[in-house]
Amino acid sequence: IVVIILETDLEALCFPEYADNLDDCPWTDAKSAPWIKMADYLLLALYTVEATARIFVERSRCLRSPWNCLDFCIVTTGWASMVLKSKVNVAFLRFFRIARLARIMKVFLAFRELYLLLLGLLTAMRAIMWGA
Repeated sequence: IVVIILETDLEALCFPEYADNLDDCPWTDAKSAPWIKMADYLLLALYTVEATARIFVERSRCLRSPWNCLDFCIVTTGWASMVLKSKVNVAFLRFFRIARLARIMKVFLAFRELYLLLLGLLTAMRAIMWGA
């Protein structure tokens, strides 16, 4: 989660000043750390294996779930941005990286206790905000 947030935050710092030419953005040097790139490739490979396993197990039912459609969209855009990076400006595909954060919600929804814990935390935060 930390790597995804860090990567997304570093790219967000480049907009709107460097939207036309992201290579001039000073924050892209911080993102080019080898461990961030390796983590990005590792997560993409993990998502690909998971999506492939879902297709194999669920067969025709896999596209009925919106979470599976989100997973497939993330994997497809991840590979497209990796393959087309040198040929085409793929800055618009970087937006889909933030969708990886939405995958975390799937974990919270899968476990009732985690969901109730998150719901309680959000409710408490709302009460704190109204009281402040």
